Order: sequence, then structure tokens, then C-alpha cells
Amino acid sequence: NVIFKGNAGLTPTFTNSFDVGFLQKLGKFTVNSSIYYQHSTDVISRVSRDEIRTIGPNGENEVVTIREPINLAAEDRYGFEFTANFNPSRKLRFSGSFNLFQTETDGDYIYERYSLDNQGNIVTNLETQSLDNSNGSWFARFNSMVSLPGKIQWQTRLFYRGANKTAQSETKGIFSVNLAFSRDLFKEKASVSINFSDVFNSRIWKRNTTI
Repeated sequence: NVIFKGNAGLTPTFTNSFDVGFLQKLGKFTVNSSIYYQHSTDVISRVSRDEIRTIGPNGENEVVTIREPINLAAEDRYGFEFTANFNPSRKLRFSGSFNLFQTETDGDYIYERYSLDNQGNIVTNLETQSLDNSNGSWFARFNSMVSLPGKIQWQTRLFYRGANKTAQSETKGIFSVNLAFSRDLFKEKASVSINFSDVFNSRIWKRNTTI
């Protein structure tokens, strides 16, 4: 059993961000690259822990996983981003971006751990778990806009996020494709559109958690 809960004691996350970029236009191409650094305090992160709770009609003790957001101490993130736009004509527009980053997280998770003693009674102990973590990942986007006959606009969006990990979990990479078709009506006073989200049913989150 997994129980998701909130946390009324959360405080805001504050981030200092620094970015140095370069923009260049090459005919119908526009390219933009940058390097960045971000330092955040009181970062909000979801964590998991096991508890023993008395549940069920017979008052049985069962192990449940509690997942909740908490404030960690600090997080540093630095990386490289590249974007490009290509507009060969008024009927064709393409854009894409790539972001490669490294994240360094520093913080401890302090909580009450519930367990059973030799007599089957529930006892609590104060636990401290280090959530220090170093993780590198990346994501990429691609968008295209094509004008079809009949003044129909065809838009395609592709997205991929690489695998990601924290001190407690590892998330697999995820890929998705969205399609949209639209047409203006009544001299652009109205429009009709059809959207297809996650065409290949591939936007599935897969996460392995170790507590």
C-alpha cells in the first residue's frame, strides 16, 4: 500500500540563477546556446518511507509506504542548453532544443520510523536519512508546423526526457509524441482543431524506489 500525503509545513524554494548565452542568425536558421548555473535553497522533494499502521477490519498491523514532499537543504544545478529554429518558408517552421544538466542535492530526511517489537507492539524511533545525491540527465524537444492544402495547420511535438535518479529512486526515460490539426474559419473569427496526445501511448512513468 502507498499513501500520498501533503505537508503543510513546506516553505518556499528560492533560486539564484545565472545564464550566459549566445544568439546567432544564419539566414533562415536561428541558433541559441547558453550555459547556466542555479543555486536553490529549501528545495521541495518527494520522499518515501515505510510505516507500520493498524488497518483493516481486524485491526491488523501492515507495512505501508508513505510518500510526501519535504524541504531539502540545497540544490545546485548547472548545464548547457541549445535551441534552433528553421523557417524555410511561410508554410514550414521547425524548432528544437536540447538541455544537458548536472544536479547536486544536499540534505537529510529526519522522520519517525514505525516498527514492531518482539511482542508485536508498534514502537517509534527517530531516523535520519541522508538524501545527498549527484545526478546527470538531459531532455530534448522538437516542434514542427506545416501548412497543408485547405489552409489546415499540422503541428507535431516530440519530447524525450532521459533517465533521472534521486537518493531514493530511479526514473526511466520517457518519450511522447503529440499531433494537432487546426483550421481557421469565417475569416479567422473562429477555428476548429483536433488533438492527438501521446500518439504511441509511450508517456509512461516507470520508477524504482529504494527506501
